[in-house]
Amino acid sequence: MTDAPHTETPTGTMRLTAAQQGVWFAQRLDPADPAYNIAEYADIRGPVEPELLRRAVGHTAAEMEALRTTFGERVGVPFQRVQESTSISVPWVDLSAEVDPHAEALRRMRLCLAEPADVSAGPLVRVTLYRLSPSRHLFHQQVHHLALDGYAAVLALSRIAEVYTALVLAPDVLPELRPAGSLAALIEEEDAYLASEQGAQDERFWAG
Repeated sequence: MTDAPHTETPTGTMRLTAAQQGVWFAQRLDPADPAYNIAEYADIRGPVEPELLRRAVGHTAAEMEALRTTFGERVGVPFQRVQESTSISVPWVDLSAEVDPHAEALRRMRLCLAEPADVSAGPLVRVTLYRLSPSRHLFHQQVHHLALDGYAAVLALSRIAEVYTALVLAPDVLPELRPAGSLAALIEEEDAYLASEQGAQDERFWAG
């Protein structure tokens, strides 16, 4: 049976999960490959208050550690660190004067998606609000797979929308923080699995 991985990381940091390690080393083999970028956008029909949206993004980042996580490497060993706070900018791009605002927004999203991410920098999330007209906006969210998978990215987008709606109804009242599960708990769960009989059985199965 293979022991759970134990590597020395700088104080205040955590090791990567097995899944994250695979993504980390694959990206390091080809830093210019944008394949691990994940993106989606919400098509918003109606007016949008950019400042309230920025507050909703910041509130969601305070709840989700993955949106505040930075990554690094020491002596070939990758690590991650959850920042106490982070500032995620939300650019507001007015495309209403374009011949085809929707097509122009999609073009810019594709260009963003094709940009390689610096996994040693952070946070690894980028969001942009595109104004197509006074009554239509596209909210674009992009994140590196090292920080979130596709399912978690959709959860983040849904939570941003939920918080934004609450702020529209009551601009002076932030919703109560609803912290998501911690990365430390996830790593502890993985360590326990790797050290368990079930982990040993699974290893023998796949080795065979």
